[in-house]
Amino acid sequence: MYLCVLNQAGEILLHRTMKAAPEPFLKAIAPDREELVVCVECIITWYWPVDLCAQQGLPFVVGHSKAGFPIR
Repeated sequence: MYLCVLNQAGEILLHRTMKAAPEPFLKAIAPDREELVVCVECIITWYWPVDLCAQQGLPFVVGHSKAGFPIR
């Protein structure tokens, strides 16, 4: 999967391709976790990130790439 972490000013803090699994994802977001909102493009495999975020207490939205806005 491709992970990109932005701050509120839109500056890129992290961007990389990584294994699509809970452990690498949680490790990658750890430094910025306190202020993080996770947004995933609406693709077939978005179910595990939403479940993981629910378990971890992380805010989560699904974005539609053609709509240009998040689906809550």
